Amino acid sequence: MKAIACFFFLGLTGSFGFAQSSSFTVNDSSGCAPFTVIFTNTSTGVDSVSWDFGDGIISSSLNTNHIYYSTGEYQVILYVFDSLMNVDSSEQTIYVPSTMPFFNLINEACPGSFIAFEVQGNFDTDNMAIWDFGDGFTSNVLNTEHAFNDTGIYNVTLTLVNSACGTVSDSNSISINNNVIPAIHIHPDAADTVICPGSNFPFYYNEGLSILWDFGEGTSTNDPYPIFQYDSIGIYSVTITTTNECGNTNTIDTTIIVDSTLSPQHSIYASITTVCQDDTISFYPISVQTYSFAWNFDNGDSAFGDNVTATFSDTGTYIVSLTAVNACGNTNTATINILVVDSLAALGSIYIANKVVCPTETIQFICTKKNASYMWQFGDGDSALTKSAAHAYTSVGTYPIELTIANFCGQTLILYDTVIVDSSLNSSAEFFLSQSSYCPGGLISFQAASSGFVTHYWNFGDGNTDTITNPRHSYIDTGTFQVTHVVVNSCGNTDTAIATILVDSTGSASANFEVLTGNWVCPGTSIGFNNMSSDTSNSIWYFDDGDSSTQANPAHSYILPGNYLVKLQITNSCGKTSTATRLVTVTNSASLQAPIVTCDNNTLPIIYSWDPVPGALGYLVSEDSGSVWIANNGAGETHSMVATLGTSYTLIVRAIGSNNCPLGLISSPITCTVWDYISEYQFKEQLNVFPNPTSDRLTVKILSQSQVSAKRVLLLFNAQGKLILSNQMAGHSIELDLHELPQGIYLLRVNTLAQSFFRKVILIK
Repeated sequence: MKAIACFFFLGLTGSFGFAQSSSFTVNDSSGCAPFTVIFTNTSTGVDSVSWDFGDGIISSSLNTNHIYYSTGEYQVILYVFDSLMNVDSSEQTIYVPSTMPFFNLINEACPGSFIAFEVQGNFDTDNMAIWDFGDGFTSNVLNTEHAFNDTGIYNVTLTLVNSACGTVSDSNSISINNNVIPAIHIHPDAADTVICPGSNFPFYYNEGLSILWDFGEGTSTNDPYPIFQYDSIGIYSVTITTTNECGNTNTIDTTIIVDSTLSPQHSIYASITTVCQDDTISFYPISVQTYSFAWNFDNGDSAFGDNVTATFSDTGTYIVSLTAVNACGNTNTATINILVVDSLAALGSIYIANKVVCPTETIQFICTKKNASYMWQFGDGDSALTKSAAHAYTSVGTYPIELTIANFCGQTLILYDTVIVDSSLNSSAEFFLSQSSYCPGGLISFQAASSGFVTHYWNFGDGNTDTITNPRHSYIDTGTFQVTHVVVNSCGNTDTAIATILVDSTGSASANFEVLTGNWVCPGTSIGFNNMSSDTSNSIWYFDDGDSSTQANPAHSYILPGNYLVKLQITNSCGKTSTATRLVTVTNSASLQAPIVTCDNNTLPIIYSWDPVPGALGYLVSEDSGSVWIANNGAGETHSMVATLGTSYTLIVRAIGSNNCPLGLISSPITCTVWDYISEYQFKEQLNVFPNPTSDRLTVKILSQSQVSAKRVLLLFNAQGKLILSNQMAGHSIELDLHELPQGIYLLRVNTLAQSFFRKVILIK
């Protein structure tokens, strides 16, 4: 997502007719983050300058360098002033389409231990990677594992070809030695070491090393996920010992207190705390322990269980209580207040995944927040009444989108957007191959890199064809074959890509596979494996639990939680072998899909939204990359974050499911910036600010189409986002005295009952 600080200017582009002239050059206008740009000032008649880099940072240096750390499009503006403070400006756009790929590596490991190698920073599916492990072995699998057999220091190099960043290299060194002491990271199933008699032991271990638990009362086990209970109250000293591939051990001690007086510790999550009459609220307990729960909703209704819903037909404040009973038989009650009102502003925004499409291409329209009713107007005479709607346009043109939503209080909100239908959109026929030469009979995977809605035609050069997106094909005879790939998009436009394939007896084997269910699954889940190797006719699978398979695409399930290194070994008809590995984690911690999160740059606070995840009973959010997870403080599938102007904020979200697999997959990070320009077409009012630039006085005038006088609040921030002054506009205009403020760039915000306006103000002295 773009993290862009955008501003709107009135009369600041182009020359004012003075002697000074603004211009500048850049060494490069497009690159991957972190992207350093060298700005060279070529202006004339200049006494002083001010650079606005488009990301909230400014500079007064004559020539300067700037680093862009986030992806996006940044409008760079250079303001130049002469000795009389006359101003001229020029601008250019800097494109940062992606982040730079890199990888991290542990400092040391034992010989024979498998080490994960993963591309970080850039997760594009079209990345082509070559890993050189420095020990004579290489791999072209994007995220792989490798074990070093001998001691020594190895320099590992990643060479990655990315469509946005080009060819990128990154290197790290690792020491392979026999002196590595294993780290011990035990993980809590519960939040405390104080438990009730009969409760399960509150720790597990999933680091992949052998482990010995001594529970301090004569019982021990090597199971990383021990199921053990203390029947008697008391204090128990537990010893945990791990052993790594070097044969070295490490030990830590911890204390478990078994106490029959322990009280339940829990709180209540509510999907919304201020709600309209008859709107549905979801409730669930927040607790790391498994308790029995009883609900009372203060309106005569009650319920039992973990996750419940309730509605309130009358206005007022309701005290919802949740009584928990733990394994000791002790109880505790948590409460939360619900305010039911008959007047509440409707909230929501429009999300459209693709706003420029071909005719007949289906577009998904989504309202990002639950409401009582929805009315979509697609601009071509068609409409829909659902929260999410799919629609296709038959004719080219620009279509205004209008969404009217109403909440359960009867309050309405109208939202606007635009879709462009263009028959001239191009298609792309690019495709990738796993290797350049193959053995006769080997199964070759063709990976299309086409985007959008396209149909495919493949000609393999041996008389065979196919029309699926990513076909597989085998060549029986040796020789050189020309593969032609033709794509046709929804506009009817075509593109062609051609590659040459060599098939001979020296063709190497290339093992590769994917885990269809993802590499995090619940115990007992049937896991499908898709063999993407160059030859699948002679495959051996090792599932790391004593089972194996010779099927080309097997399925397997694990009963016990743990980390399992799945290995696939193939042998092609030329007698060449290859091995690929994937780590599968069987856990009670991930089964629900990751939410797709969007955010609205135009609000304070920032509002993040996502579609409901099937099976989700609630959501957790993290504002610090996963260090701390909290219940979302929005309504349903939303989260609000208090923000400062000019600053970017990132959020990740995961769903909460049933007790069997309570936590879902984590969403991709979404970044939102609050210092943004709101489109004028959304407003019924216009804002005029003059003179701008100014030296002392500034007139702010609202040209309103509404006949109703509205209360307006004016706020002025400096370039660092600090509030400088605030005022109320009793009428449609106000004059500000700025003569005491220093020269610089400021952000003006005017809040009305319906919306907010932003303008950048330049103050010169």
